[in-house]
Amino acid sequence: MRSRSLLLALFFWSISLHLSAAVEKGASVTLAARWPGTSFLLEAAEMLAAEDPAHFWEFLRIASETKEPRDTEQCWSHIMAMAGGLLPPSIAQLSPLVLSSRQYSAKVEMNRQLVSQLYPDEACCFADVGGHIARSPSELSSALDAARRDAVHSTHQQPQLFDVDHIFGGHSSQGEGQIVVVLYGPLGAQCTWDMHVVLAGIVQQQQQQQQQQQPLRGQEGSSASVVYALRPVLTPNCQVGSCAALGTAERVLLPGYGVEAVLKNTEYSAMDEKDRDAERRSKSGAGGEDVGASEEEHGATLGQVGGFDFDVLVARKPELREELLTLRDHLLSADEEEEAVKVWELKDIGLQATQRITQAADPLRLLADISQNFPSLVSSLSRQKVNSTLRSAVAKTQQFIPSGTNFMLVNGLAVDIDDFDLYGFLDRLRAEVRLQGSLHSLGLATNETVELLQLRSQDSTDTLKNVRLDLGLSGPKGASASPVVFINNLEKDKMYTRRLSSSVMDVLNTFPGRLRPMAINAYVFVLVIDPISPEGMAFVDLILQMWQEMYPLRMGVTFSVPSVHDRLSLPKRLPFMQHDMAPKWASQSTSERLARAFLTIESVFGGPAAFGFWSLASRSAQAEGGWDSADADEVLRTSFTAAWSSAAQQPLSGVRARTAAKKLPSNMWGDLVQGSGYAAEAGMRIVEMCQWQQAKGIARGRDATGWLNGQQMVFKDGVDESVQQELLYMMVQEQQRLQEMVFYGSISEDDDVQDMLVSEAGAVGRWSPDIMSGKVSKVLHLGAFLQDPEYSRGPISFFLPRPAEDSSAKVNKKKSALVLASKLHPVTHIVVANLNRREGREQLAEGLRFLVEKGRGADKARVVLVLNPSTDRPDLTLLEVFLHLAVSQQLRKSTASSDGGVGTDMMPVATFMLSLLQDYALSAALSGPIDESSQHQAYVAAAYADKAGLSGEQLTDALVGMFLKGASRNDEVFNTPEPLVRLRGIHSRLARDTLGMAPGASAVITNGHVYPTPDADDAPVPEMQAIVAEDLALLTLLGTRYQPGPAMAAVVAGAYDGGKLEGVVPARGGAAAQSKLDDLLTGVSAAVASTAAKSASGAEELGSGGSKGPQVSKQVLQVLSSLKAGFVEAGPKPGTSPSGLHIVCVFDPLTRAAQRMSQVLGVLRDTALAPSISLLLNPQRDMSDMPLKSYYRFALPDLSPGEQASAVAPGPPIAYFQRLPTKKVLTMNMDVPEAWLVEATQAAHDVDNIRLADIEGSIAYTEYELDALMLTGSCVDVTQGSSRMTPPRGLQLHLGTFAEPHIRDTLVMSNLAYFQLKAAPGMWQLSLAPGRTQEIYVMQPSASDATAAPSAAAQEEGDGVSQGGTCSNRGSNRQACADSELSTGVVVSSLAGKHMILRVHKRPGKEREDVLKAAGEVASDKEEEEEEDLDMADYEELLLGLSGQAKKKPPPKPAPPPTITDGQSGPLLGGEVINVFTVASGHMYERLQKIMVLSVIKNTKSRVKFWFIKNYMSPQHKQVIPAMAKHYGFDYEFVTYKWPNWLHKQTDKQRIIWAYKILFLDVLFPLGVERIIFVDSDQVVRTDLADLYHMDIRGKPYAYTPFCNNNKEMDEFRFWKGGFWSQHLRGKPYHISALYLVDLKRFRAMAAGDQLRVVYDQLSKDPHSLANLDQDLPNYVQHSIPIFSLPKEWLWCESWCGDSTKSKAKTIDLCNNPKTKEPKLTAARRIIAEWPALDAEQADFTRHAEAEVYHLGEGDQVLQSPGQLQNIVGASTGETKHGGREGGSQIGGKDEL
Repeated sequence: MRSRSLLLALFFWSISLHLSAAVEKGASVTLAARWPGTSFLLEAAEMLAAEDPAHFWEFLRIASETKEPRDTEQCWSHIMAMAGGLLPPSIAQLSPLVLSSRQYSAKVEMNRQLVSQLYPDEACCFADVGGHIARSPSELSSALDAARRDAVHSTHQQPQLFDVDHIFGGHSSQGEGQIVVVLYGPLGAQCTWDMHVVLAGIVQQQQQQQQQQQPLRGQEGSSASVVYALRPVLTPNCQVGSCAALGTAERVLLPGYGVEAVLKNTEYSAMDEKDRDAERRSKSGAGGEDVGASEEEHGATLGQVGGFDFDVLVARKPELREELLTLRDHLLSADEEEEAVKVWELKDIGLQATQRITQAADPLRLLADISQNFPSLVSSLSRQKVNSTLRSAVAKTQQFIPSGTNFMLVNGLAVDIDDFDLYGFLDRLRAEVRLQGSLHSLGLATNETVELLQLRSQDSTDTLKNVRLDLGLSGPKGASASPVVFINNLEKDKMYTRRLSSSVMDVLNTFPGRLRPMAINAYVFVLVIDPISPEGMAFVDLILQMWQEMYPLRMGVTFSVPSVHDRLSLPKRLPFMQHDMAPKWASQSTSERLARAFLTIESVFGGPAAFGFWSLASRSAQAEGGWDSADADEVLRTSFTAAWSSAAQQPLSGVRARTAAKKLPSNMWGDLVQGSGYAAEAGMRIVEMCQWQQAKGIARGRDATGWLNGQQMVFKDGVDESVQQELLYMMVQEQQRLQEMVFYGSISEDDDVQDMLVSEAGAVGRWSPDIMSGKVSKVLHLGAFLQDPEYSRGPISFFLPRPAEDSSAKVNKKKSALVLASKLHPVTHIVVANLNRREGREQLAEGLRFLVEKGRGADKARVVLVLNPSTDRPDLTLLEVFLHLAVSQQLRKSTASSDGGVGTDMMPVATFMLSLLQDYALSAALSGPIDESSQHQAYVAAAYADKAGLSGEQLTDALVGMFLKGASRNDEVFNTPEPLVRLRGIHSRLARDTLGMAPGASAVITNGHVYPTPDADDAPVPEMQAIVAEDLALLTLLGTRYQPGPAMAAVVAGAYDGGKLEGVVPARGGAAAQSKLDDLLTGVSAAVASTAAKSASGAEELGSGGSKGPQVSKQVLQVLSSLKAGFVEAGPKPGTSPSGLHIVCVFDPLTRAAQRMSQVLGVLRDTALAPSISLLLNPQRDMSDMPLKSYYRFALPDLSPGEQASAVAPGPPIAYFQRLPTKKVLTMNMDVPEAWLVEATQAAHDVDNIRLADIEGSIAYTEYELDALMLTGSCVDVTQGSSRMTPPRGLQLHLGTFAEPHIRDTLVMSNLAYFQLKAAPGMWQLSLAPGRTQEIYVMQPSASDATAAPSAAAQEEGDGVSQGGTCSNRGSNRQACADSELSTGVVVSSLAGKHMILRVHKRPGKEREDVLKAAGEVASDKEEEEEEDLDMADYEELLLGLSGQAKKKPPPKPAPPPTITDGQSGPLLGGEVINVFTVASGHMYERLQKIMVLSVIKNTKSRVKFWFIKNYMSPQHKQVIPAMAKHYGFDYEFVTYKWPNWLHKQTDKQRIIWAYKILFLDVLFPLGVERIIFVDSDQVVRTDLADLYHMDIRGKPYAYTPFCNNNKEMDEFRFWKGGFWSQHLRGKPYHISALYLVDLKRFRAMAAGDQLRVVYDQLSKDPHSLANLDQDLPNYVQHSIPIFSLPKEWLWCESWCGDSTKSKAKTIDLCNNPKTKEPKLTAARRIIAEWPALDAEQADFTRHAEAEVYHLGEGDQVLQSPGQLQNIVGASTGETKHGGREGGSQIGGKDEL
């Protein structure tokens, strides 16, 4: 094994040696952050805080108390040693890779930016104490005193806290009466430590006081509490040790990006001849002899290459044959580029690569070598013979996995490798390692750990959003009638049965999209509503209308009456008072009176009559101004008597109805008021209704809700026609499900159709939004709780008794584990209860009721009780005493058992305690202090004990024995028994220290998920937020059906049965073992849940590297389980023992995923973590094209094997290509994370057209810079009355700081309401732009509007940085941020950027105004409909337009344009400044672009502003343009754009550039730009562009020039004259995209950009469509987005236009000639007479400009970006003297695609 490793090292060293000996050239690419270097020590602190906040504070202590090594080269190992000592070993093994990746550099830089913004001149260490600055420990005391005085007078200015802050003590909530102290300083500095000691001591003292004696509610002292946060920062004025400063001397070089060198298609040359000639003059050429490659089959002669005899080498080391062949291929390709491979030679190239890799000794390393250098190896690979065994194995594999599919599993969870992000992947790995460590700490071995982790793929919690509520319409047991009153019954009412079929089979004979009416109650709608609410008054008429129109929908209502709900809670809230549950008429609310009248009429005359009464009463109340204004009693009386009279005229056929019809309505009203006669049962029915609603969990909330077949509908925005449409839509969806069920035979005529539909979708008996949504306050690990030494002495475990085992029965050993697993409890509900408060007693009662009443799933769960009193004072209550005495009594019954009481049946105790707790008056009395009156209460409790199966007598005897009477001042007192006090102390400590509960708080913790019990005094009673017994049943169902609880139980039981849990679980079996196994199972479930929750909350990543979810993982695992062979082991390295981290990879070896991940996994394998890696290759077969046309490298930290403990810091991450072909033209492309925007800052060569043979030196160096971290999000309009959240199209946002609110700006798209802005680490201010945006919109306060969390990335609604808090900070611009409705704070602290949801709403009176319209204009209903969010369905006919049947939508008639006469009268269209935008990539096109600019300036009399798309500009070009603007007197602006992650991506750089010309026109430029002209870079303008700019284009959004057709030699190339285009255009011209005018105002108004993006997203997924993207797309959609055709003289190009029209040409474009392929520069000199002079002028100016820049600064300044010369916060902040600025990123958005 050792010799193999040495030979492998020799092999790769030989490659390096011999390739170096050859004449070779390569490339090196680095990427630096824009901010200065950050301290590794501070980054290590942030890394530790991410693992555990307590680690941060301990690291602070260690760094302050540990001396730095004398040798500065030892600093890296010094830091790693300090950090590693706090981490588990497995995490410590990964930490060098994490820290060297600079993941936390952005967080450190954020703190530095905060200091520079708010405290620019402060000392090295200082504290902001409630607005007062302290610079030393001695100043802290006076600053705190001043802050306390300010707090009393409410004049203090608090510093703002953020979610990413380090809060000492863990409490970050800010409130009144608190002093916020933020300490700034570097770790390792004595001044930081000294001030921390003082502040930490103050906070600890506060916490001790709070634990010793909690102030009474409302009786808090006047002394303000201190909230202390530390922000580590190392400013330039700090003098610290060399280790604390490690990393600050150099710029931060970032890993985590890829670089590809693409072989460029040179059909049309784009090389700048000047670059090539200049470099050739200084180049010493080198040649090589072409050495042909021979066949590489077994037995063929390999010969000698580069001094190696490969036949001899293979004979000596046959196991390394594949590596030696690859070495030979490298040597062969080192001398000369390989000849082109024929198409037929590529057929098996995937199989050939697979064969070589799988037979290698190190397949992972060879995979990286072949995939990353494929163009150099393809020729030799194509000559390798594929053996039949491999061919058949791949074919068999691809029966289960589609060919070419790539995926990766880490411990059974699928990882996103298509949109890979290194930092997200590292977080995923840390989470996995952390979870493994947790499971190991519970006593589980590695194999069981891996098996348990793979079970996470069975988690289907996400499907809960589709689960329905089983309403159980029969009502609660013993109810007098159904809690729902229906207006109809389709199966019984003659109006349906006479006309409609009652056969469910008829549903099959239904056209798609149509609803089949049937006399079956298949669709049931139940409305839960307050009858006098505005929604109730509107809904009743809608129900009547739908009933009259015979909708096939059964409709009913259940009244939610607030006064009744309030009455039902009184016995619990006020147990010592008498409550009238049946109040008289005069004491009833209007809502209850109406409900009684409604139920009275329904009980006699049926549902339709009752609904008629409700409608009549509602309309009568509305006529008098609503129920609040009307005489409610009179309205009810008149409506009731009228409805009774009307119903009596046509009574139902029953005796009751006919009898009632003879009664006088006035008498019936009297009976209703008295509650007698027919109205006698109405009051009880209302109570039963409300009890049923509470039991079902549907009485929450204040909005009306509806339930269609158990699916919830919430009506927040009133009732309109959209409600009816939504009901119909849902019914059609239900019908589709019903059709499937009928077709597959899962439903028959005898079945209850509606019940089958509900149950088949998955139904629950109680609705709990908090549980169903998965939202919890936090998820606990529970390891510290379960492993606490006193755990077995304190908490009380309740569970249903198991049936006695039959000792005579013999159990098969294989089945014994399954039998044991069936007895375990996959779900544990820990009830933390404060029995001194009502909510605590109620919470315990609900937990016990779940078991005692044997709720659903009660046999699969246990309830563990932990008491959590408010204080630690030694005064017990009788309730606590009875609980412990009852437990002791049960334990004594089992003392003879071998379990020693463990596993004792505690159900009698549960029944006894439930009886006490449900006697509200008794339990309230028992929870008070023990005194003489307690004797009577004790005897009552003893009676409950007897009923529960306990001995009441023993309880009272024990009570007397425990409390001894004594005399003190002749008063009898009770002495508290000491053992019980200690027992309560155990409970209290466990609750607070291991479960993190505040003193006196109550909660339910289910498998780690914490559900706090709301304070009884604060929570609205109808909200029912506390967990009740039915919720526990739901949680149990969640843990056993939707989570892999039972499967985990089977693994745990199997491990125990196999003897793998010795020392963890008692080996003797029985109840004690089962109890320990239950604890172990709880610990596993909680650890898994805690890790998943932490990963989700920390997933600020925008896509990337994280888990794809359990469902995808489950599908992948199922597929892999079908594959018995084919995997090769690629890790760990030989001689290294594998860790528990297991990675399974399935790669097509010739894909980008293989290029990237093979290198990432190789580095990961070489770390001390040493994961095991299983690799399966899944190549594509029968190829006809090169699968990879690029070389690739992924930049990673330089962590060589075994160097983790090295004293020297890891090497910088560099994407290094040791050798690239020298005679081929390459394009360098960056492959960066979604949140990064990068630009080249140093590149002496043309990165778009690199020919290494032409460059000087052996390496082409390129430096990139992280220009920005993207702030992205969705901005939605939530204006009240809107039927849904809509994009506020045209809304403009500004991003800046408090001192400068406008640094960047952008517009919000209609597509997904998307926006994008450039940002950097620090605190930013996001605001609505002044003007129309601020006039119409305000921001929704984030504090009152929770944001739904996303899956793949975490969506945030700002950072909770309220304007009121931030405006009071030092350095803030109070005037700029005075209105909190117009701005919000945003903190960027991660290299993942930021994604957020921003909610806005329109100002009152502005609801119908549009940002894109002038003030006073309102959108018509038709316009609003046209401008709605675009859906792909709207474009279906358009996309299928080949048939000629495309849907035509004529554009709205435009307003007549102003009349222009000689340019003198009326305003000029688009304004006076001519806006021109252009884009260029590569030195040649930049040269042409400068010529174009000169031609425009020389011919256009008006002021011109050029907009340059910055993305692909070279560093030199970015230097020259500002100088040109200054010299020639034009304005300029650089605009930049990051391709949105939701829009289908292009991979070819040219196609991306084309896309920028058309896809983002509406959002790339500010609203103030009304018109703009695009001019191609290779164009020469010969006229005044003002003529085009001000042209009337008759309401069209843009104007293009049609292609010429008078050059007959090119007729064969006019593709638009025949085939698809001829049919699609239907007589319309095909236009050229080299020059066009855009009316941006019209373009935005008709949502043209949104339409273009939608059509593009669909068409671009076909690689053969949109061949000329920027040209094909507008021509394709011109039937819906019309084009104004310009006169043809506006654009002339030789390729398509004849010489006869050249003299009239206003612009000449150097179009590519598909016939001659003539180079552009050659054509330019020949075609355009003035071109040589313009070229000479730009060349002369460029030389002078670059020389001027060179002489202004350092020698390399000419290669630097202008942005480097500015502070990151102040960069690009406005127009320069000459009108130029580096513009903010005007970014676009997305529609539903």
